[in-house]
Amino acid sequence: PLQRDVIFLIDDGEEQGLLGAEAFCEQHPWARQLGPVVNLEARGTTGPSLMFETNRGNSAIIRAVAGALHRPATNSIYYTIYQLLPNDTDFTVFKRYGLNGTNFAFVGGAPRYHTTRDDLAHVDLGSLQHQGDNALAMVRAFASGESPDHGSGDTTYFDVLTFGVISWPAAWTPALAIIAALMILAAVIR
Repeated sequence: PLQRDVIFLIDDGEEQGLLGAEAFCEQHPWARQLGPVVNLEARGTTGPSLMFETNRGNSAIIRAVAGALHRPATNSIYYTIYQLLPNDTDFTVFKRYGLNGTNFAFVGGAPRYHTTRDDLAHVDLGSLQHQGDNALAMVRAFASGESPDHGSGDTTYFDVLTFGVISWPAAWTPALAIIAALMILAAVIR
């Protein structure tokens, strides 16, 4: 049994301005009771389910991701790339309303995205399975344990061949980059 209730929300109107998520957050009484969000997206029809976005102060979320996902495919650089795209997801709305959580998507087969071939006949069943496995694992993690808090510090993270997640406080990244550069320089000189 889960410690908290789970709301399974299917909304519409994302492409028209995130209308469904906005309407839910603005008008539904359950919106004020939400804990962490697990948002599912697709920008293609195949590929692994990538956890590509969290919120600020994400270290507790990343610990939950690392502990819950059987085959994690994630990297903090994905969000940097995503920010260069001219679109948002429903998770953007939930973050604006102060909620934390995870945003998953598969992005392979992008040439089919929003075409007549963006249909069930072309979707990869393995991608759907991975997306579903990730969603179920995160819902169970968020509904069974302590609710991950905001303000727990930002984390830099990446998966290692989907076997696990390596992470460290984001504030360490410049120092680690300098150390890595010095090690590369030493190897080149040697």
